[in-house]
This record gives sequence, C-alpha cells and structure tokens, in this order.
Amino acid sequence: MAICFASPWRTLLSGSALVLLAGCSTLKVSSDYDHNADFSRFYTYRLDSVSIYDERARLDSDNTLAESRLANTLTAVLREKGLRQVKDPKMPVDMRITLLADTRQKTQVYATPNLMAGLGWGRRPWGWGIGYGADFSSRDYTEGNLRVDMFSQPDNKLVWRGWARAELNQPYLDAERLMEAMRGVFSGYPPAPALAPPSKP
Repeated sequence: MAICFASPWRTLLSGSALVLLAGCSTLKVSSDYDHNADFSRFYTYRLDSVSIYDERARLDSDNTLAESRLANTLTAVLREKGLRQVKDPKMPVDMRITLLADTRQKTQVYATPNLMAGLGWGRRPWGWGIGYGADFSSRDYTEGNLRVDMFSQPDNKLVWRGWARAELNQPYLDAERLMEAMRGVFSGYPPAPALAPPSKP
C-alpha cells in the first residue's frame, strides 16, 4: 500500500490521472548491473522466455497476444541499442535474455493535512488554539510490472537487470506506453564503463 501526502494547494494533472506530488508518478523504471562485466563485447542475444503472470501470480501461458506484443517491443528497443536477435538455437550468442510481466492489485492512500485555529471565551480572558489533522482517502488500482534479465554466455551469469512499474488503466499497456516503459528500462544501457584507478607515480 502506498501513501501520498498532498498539499491542498499543490495538485497537477498528468494525462487522465490526477497525480499528487512527484513521488506518486505512474511510471517508474530502474536497473542494476554487474560492474565487472564488459558490455562492449555483447552484440547478439537470444530471447529465451516471455513469462506473463496474472493478478493471482498464475502463469498466463495462453496470453499469446500480450507475449507477442512484449517480445516485439523488447526486440525493437534492443535493436535501437545495437543488439541483434538470433533465433536459431544452435547458433552461439553473447547473451541470453528473459522477460517477465505481471499485474498486481494495489491500494493508494492519500493524506491531505488540515490546519485548524480556534478562538474561545472562558473564565479567563480570550484564548486561542491550533490543531493539526489529516483527511484520508484511498483508491484501488492495477499495477503492471516488467522485468528484463540479461545473462552473459557461455557462463550464464546475470549481468544486467532492468524493471518498470506503471499504473494500468486497462488490462494491458497500449503500444505507446509499452514502448515508453521498455525504453525507460533500457535508458541506462549499456552502462558507462568503470573508470580505471589512477596510476601511482
């Protein structure tokens, strides 16, 4: 469950969704990699698997439409990165790639702070006080997740992992948003080579 704290004076509209503060944006991407791997030697890959899971974490092996859409988008983005897909299982490749996608039901809670001041009369002279509270509201939504793993060959070592998370307004990401998410996943690929330590005089 995610909680977003919002000021009643600061809201912004992003597409058709009301977003409260930047911390609650609907698309988040990240990646991690082996800092010792030499990514300059990776040119070819084989897409080993595309796995899709439903909201109950069950493998949806019959969803060939989504599987094809994901595979084609991944292939297009990797082509932009200069990587070439090899489909012949007998041909050697530099990397083996797997793709996983799932959906999850989430609840987001919004807290809007309230500042209250009061003035009163009692046995003593006039007095005043300040109170602080918050109004809470919540909504349920569907979250879609992508994860791409790259394994160097022939040692089959995980050298790169990227993932994306987005709110879904429908059971699947449309082609435009899927491409945006996949490009976001690979925005940091290939990683910049590590700088060599300075030589001693």
